Amino acid sequence: METAYDFVTVALFAIMVAYYVLLTDHRMRLLMHFLLSAVVFAVADQLGNYAIRSGAAGVHALAVVLIIAGVAYAAIVARSR
Repeated sequence: METAYDFVTVALFAIMVAYYVLLTDHRMRLLMHFLLSAVVFAVADQLGNYAIRSGAAGVHALAVVLIIAGVAYAAIVARSR
């Protein structure tokens, strides 16, 4: 873990896992929804790391938007459980 994107996305993933394990009834459907958010976090992490290496500001913006979208989707799904 070298970049801020690594730390942020792994921390958000860990929060999602802790929420699922500690505060839900372990339904498979909820896990699949959280898996979608985890994939979004992974893509955002890779895009953010690429943006740091290449210096592309537009890719930074896309990575941040994906992180926000992943958090919003996970929050909506968790609240509707």
